[in-house]
Amino acid sequence: KTTPVDVYGYYPGVNYIESPSEYTLEVSHQQNVLPGEGEMSNYETSDFLWGKVTHVTPTTETITITYTHRMAGVLVNLKMGDNFTTTEWEKVKKQLQVDNTVRTATINLANGTPKANGSVDKSIQMLEQSGGVYRAIVVPQTVVAGKNLITLTIDGRTYTHKLTTDMVYQSGKLHNFTLTVNKSTGGEG
Repeated sequence: KTTPVDVYGYYPGVNYIESPSEYTLEVSHQQNVLPGEGEMSNYETSDFLWGKVTHVTPTTETITITYTHRMAGVLVNLKMGDNFTTTEWEKVKKQLQVDNTVRTATINLANGTPKANGSVDKSIQMLEQSGGVYRAIVVPQTVVAGKNLITLTIDGRTYTHKLTTDMVYQSGKLHNFTLTVNKSTGGEG
């Protein structure tokens, strides 16, 4: 009746956690798939929120847990570049993907810290939100300099984006990119 407790919360909820100390989560490689009615999208189920409240007394009627994002987010703002007309740009098929990331994390449930676990297997198809904004959830990790970070396929042409420095996807951070695509006027992309 008097012993305080610590309360942990996770989202999205799971029916069964095998270990009270860690949880394995795999982010979907098809985050662009929209959900059926009443279901969560692959994008949503790839995220992991965690919260903790310590020393809650048994007399407390309401417990408020503040959740924080523990995965990393990628946001791409795709812009129409030179030599496209607005009508052309709106009609062309666009697909974006995040490359060279490990999709599985082992999450320490005591402190909510995810750790990349495994190897790179499939690229993550990004979810188009609206107005040229694409999003994806990735496991926090580092992609070494020179590796493709983002691949864009615009009207059948493929473009890649890479950095000359390491890309560190940090837990709880949204990593923003603005990418402008110019239409080729000659035979090359």
